[in-house]
Amino acid sequence: MPITTTSELLSLYRSDARVARVADGLRERAARVQIAGTIGSAQALIANAVIEQRGGVHVFVLTDKEEAAYFINDLEALRGKGKDARHAKKEEDMLFYPAPSRSPYDPEGHHDGERVSRTEVLEELMKVNGDRRIVNGEEAHSPFAKTLILITYPEALVPLVIGKEEMAKNTLTVKRNEELPIDTLEEWLHETGFSRVEFVYEPGQFSIRGGIVDVFSYGSDKPYRIELYGDNVESVRRFDPQDQLTVERLADAVIVPDLQDEDAARQQNFFAQLPEDAVLWLRDLQAIGDAATKQLKLLSEAYEKLPEREKHPTPNELLATDSELIKGTLGFRKVFFGGQLSVVGSSVAPASARGDAGQPNQLPTTENRAQATIDFNNAPNPPSPRSSRCSAATCTTSRTRDTPTSSPATARSRASGSTRSSTTWSMRSRSRRWCSICTKASSTPR
Repeated sequence: MPITTTSELLSLYRSDARVARVADGLRERAARVQIAGTIGSAQALIANAVIEQRGGVHVFVLTDKEEAAYFINDLEALRGKGKDARHAKKEEDMLFYPAPSRSPYDPEGHHDGERVSRTEVLEELMKVNGDRRIVNGEEAHSPFAKTLILITYPEALVPLVIGKEEMAKNTLTVKRNEELPIDTLEEWLHETGFSRVEFVYEPGQFSIRGGIVDVFSYGSDKPYRIELYGDNVESVRRFDPQDQLTVERLADAVIVPDLQDEDAARQQNFFAQLPEDAVLWLRDLQAIGDAATKQLKLLSEAYEKLPEREKHPTPNELLATDSELIKGTLGFRKVFFGGQLSVVGSSVAPASARGDAGQPNQLPTTENRAQATIDFNNAPNPPSPRSSRCSAATCTTSRTRDTPTSSPATARSRASGSTRSSTTWSMRSRSRRWCSICTKASSTPR
């Protein structure tokens, strides 16, 4: 039957056994999965289906800015995010992480248009890292409490960023119904570099009119409006500075100052900001190291031309090296996608992670090899209506229901080797649920 709608196409990939294999392959710590045979938007379809099954933090490192922009457009279309921000809640689970548009030695660097986008990503990662749950009486990280999708490219990963601990110390969270004297808020804003203006229109500004405080945080593309009654926070909203209309009502606002010029000693590479269960989707691992080498050379040339070099940080204090970035990816779950495959010994590695002469580049010998290879050369097929098996490890329809409450006829059927026993239901009280892979109703004992 022909596919005529996007929803049908999404359902087709959700039920594809190969997508389930990708998700299952990422269960292991530091897992490495290779996706082969993909072209065009098929990569976004596969990624979307895997994210729906797994959740958590997913970082896509594309070849360059243009390809990253196309990829995020594909994902937004598939995930239904292509909406007018004025009439829909801001979708904060999918963010673009661009490279700085100005050199750190540029005197007008504070007007870098990409600062807000970069800071917004770091703020979201700070929230994810701070999300905790209690396990056996102790605090533990909750891996899939939030789905966060980040799309970036190698050049954006090279500049060092403020460490997540330092960022948490330098941000202010204003919560509705909490007590916050307006004088205390104004003092904090002045101390962290915000400028008071009549009307806010760019990051780093705030205004006070009676009990209304407008703040344009570096971690948001829209300013916050905080209304106080006495010392109590009555409401927190995000608004459009062009027409002053409310875009979104919030329970709290996280105000982030300009942290791009913090002490270099307290900065880290981008991968240090990620939770340990994040998944890296990589086009070319070596391209990240190559981008670091290129940027370090360019920034060193600019540094040598500075009239007073001693007043500026050195390039090594501003950029991560190629080895630091490659080592920063160690330990994360990885999906290599979009490249041809080549075999190294008994292991399979992306061809993009190998040198021109066929020799591996200077990458960790295990990290540039996939543990599992999944070929998507053939188009996904709709699940057979007669099939009672599902490739998902968590799907109860794929398990033989061997319970003490089975009927004698069922027992005889199993003894004779008949597969019909796998679809025989016991009379035990069961709760009904749906499997996201095979879309069959399955039942498990209560």
